[in-house]
Amino acid sequence: MRSPDADSYLDGPLGWTHQSMQRLLREVHLADENEPVTKKQRAGRHRAVEFQHNAVTAMRSAGRRSMTGAVALDVHFTCGERNPPSIHHLAKHLLDVLGPAINPEDLGRQSVVYRDDRQVKLLHVTLDQAWNPNPDAAPKPAGTRVIARPIRDVAEDLRVADEIQSRLDRWPQEDDTGPFHIPAEDFDDDPVPWSPQDGRLPEETESLAQLARFDRHWRLMRAQEAHLAATDAYLLSYLCACPNDIAGTRQFPAGGLESHAQHAASLSEMYRPLLLTLPFGLPLPGFALASGEWKRYGQQARTALASFLDRWPLFRPLLIPVTVTLLVTPSIRGMDLDNIALTLLPIIHDVLRPHIDPFTVHQLGLTPPSTGTEHEEHMQALRRLRSLNEYSVTAYQVIELKRTSRTPPEGTITLLLGDGIRRQSAWETASDYLRHNLPALLESE
Repeated sequence: MRSPDADSYLDGPLGWTHQSMQRLLREVHLADENEPVTKKQRAGRHRAVEFQHNAVTAMRSAGRRSMTGAVALDVHFTCGERNPPSIHHLAKHLLDVLGPAINPEDLGRQSVVYRDDRQVKLLHVTLDQAWNPNPDAAPKPAGTRVIARPIRDVAEDLRVADEIQSRLDRWPQEDDTGPFHIPAEDFDDDPVPWSPQDGRLPEETESLAQLARFDRHWRLMRAQEAHLAATDAYLLSYLCACPNDIAGTRQFPAGGLESHAQHAASLSEMYRPLLLTLPFGLPLPGFALASGEWKRYGQQARTALASFLDRWPLFRPLLIPVTVTLLVTPSIRGMDLDNIALTLLPIIHDVLRPHIDPFTVHQLGLTPPSTGTEHEEHMQALRRLRSLNEYSVTAYQVIELKRTSRTPPEGTITLLLGDGIRRQSAWETASDYLRHNLPALLESE
């Protein structure tokens, strides 16, 4: 929301453009071309030392030091192995590697990207399982990509994206395909019944039955896409309207007829309860405050997820990739974001069973061809499915929110399911949105 006493230059398209470029220069981009590994794998420590050395070299050449404040982290893994590690184990290891130096004397500094992984308040992780059994297909290179941003820059991107969206919203040519758009299409979950097949040849009956199955899967997939895209739009709108709800952001200074702090609090008071009670949001139990309570906590979380599927049969089965978002208000003891994912993602894998390929469920349900190229392609798809993590979350983000006077001692956790096809964090979506639309605003000035 625009500050009432802000300077006209800083609070306009030209100032936004210049400041956006400054924020872009403060980003830290790291890349590693090796196969991602976890701490327990044999090459884990050696790769960690190598990664830290290469990362520090790249940061020094860019004139960057370790971040001392709150951090937003985007991580993308590409695994070429036949049986890759789970996404949460890869993330846990990498967040440790990006922190304190393993050999400070050799590295010439005490830490890499940040001093402690508790500085990470926004975390987005994706995993591309790129193994391909077809020898004729070009293999996709394995590796790890990291983008680190100061939280203050992320909050400003969100704020400016909200301002741009409010201006563009009054334009007749508003783009309904933008990230803030909430799909209004009412997709029919139940396919139209097919006519009786009496008197048809067996081949015709089988073909029509396959077409009916495909139609049912297609309608269900489109309905899931629409509903999950709406959840993504609600989440992005909330973060853009209330960026100072994110942990690690600074409060607005008081002043004016209505202080910025009061204005931000009023927006949060309005939007935050709505987000936490979205139809496809699932409140999970708060954090266990004692180590002996974690087993019971896992059972409670599993029960809550199972009841979610009972209430929403639309997601049985999940035919599209999903991004799992965990909105976290920490307990009075606090907790690392990577440890939250380490605890909850295996339960989410087991209960929600999101699929890595939206069409494989349908394809493998068909009668396999007996011979020829189609038979071999069908068998390759089946082998690939069995060799990978058959049911897995391949993208997740954890968003830590500030505690309020209403937050219970154990904190809060809300799970949201979003569209996993785009595989982009909410804050990166906002950053892309503002940089894409700023030229149009400049031309209109």
